[in-house]
Amino acid sequence: MTILAIIIIILLGIFLLLVEFLIIPGFTVFGIGGFAFMLLGIGSAYYYHGVMAGNLTLLGTVVASVATIYFIFKKKTWKRIGLQANISSKHEPFETEKIHSGDEGKNYA
Repeated sequence: MTILAIIIIILLGIFLLLVEFLIIPGFTVFGIGGFAFMLLGIGSAYYYHGVMAGNLTLLGTVVASVATIYFIFKKKTWKRIGLQANISSKHEPFETEKIHSGDEGKNYA
């Protein structure tokens, strides 16, 4: 596997993690895929190019990931491209004493 392919795999992993952080919050396929691609790229560097190249790839991946996260959160980029949803709805609490076992609801549809 060439160095260019390894770099592309790692950049794809970082991109998927950014999608996870900014657009689809939670623990989804994008986050798992991002970590998997980054580990695949680092592991491929160790396997195909030796320990020295693997160590440099690992260091480069860590630096690139930290720099990307710093840039996104420090420069307020995440506010421009992140999900911004405000939920302003309210519910009316009901009295639980009025509900008894065996009661049926009404369908207003």
